[in-house]
Amino acid sequence: MRRPLIPTNAATSVLLADPAATFPEGLIEQLAACGCVIEWVTEAPEFAERLRARIGLDARPRLRSNGVYDREIIEDLLHRACSRARRFALSLAVMAVAVDSIDDPTVTPPEAREVVLAAVASRLARRLRREDLLGWWGSGIWLVVAGDTGHEGARTLAHDLRDAVRGAPIAVPAGPLYTTASVGWSSSQGESAEATVTRAQSALDRARAAGGGHVAGPAADA
Repeated sequence: MRRPLIPTNAATSVLLADPAATFPEGLIEQLAACGCVIEWVTEAPEFAERLRARIGLDARPRLRSNGVYDREIIEDLLHRACSRARRFALSLAVMAVAVDSIDDPTVTPPEAREVVLAAVASRLARRLRREDLLGWWGSGIWLVVAGDTGHEGARTLAHDLRDAVRGAPIAVPAGPLYTTASVGWSSSQGESAEATVTRAQSALDRARAAGGGHVAGPAADA
């Protein structure tokens, strides 16, 4: 079944599509040129490649796949959220989440890597509120941006995300696979987006150093 175009506004318009979908000539290209978010609801890599090829690499499309924003858009949304938090003195929390041992073939077979990453992303997305943001930051890290979330709320959410990942085995070709995630969190204190992410990543490094499956917050909170 083909999925319809759902327009919202120029900054956040979303195109829902599937591999069999066809669209009026020039429609996708116009949406990309306007800076819209192009979203597909399939994990089929061939469809993603076809969509990218049609838009063209120079269009730099903003992509969101199965609830997870790409690096370009999550970074943009993070900057907007931090700016708004500073301007209106609002609370804001940022979490850096990484799957433990995802690059260790003795723990996660190479052929299961993408299945594990997709399953973990789905578990993270289900735990978040509708207004929270989830994006792929790169280097095996997801970034979560939670508005109106203070210090205690950030700590609670970080533990909830960790627990959501390790809750049940993931079905992979070799059989059920249990996995864990490490989470580093920070609550914004009016800093820039860069400073907030740096503190979350530093906390993630401490969580990983603790052996995986751990949660760490600001150094003073550890």
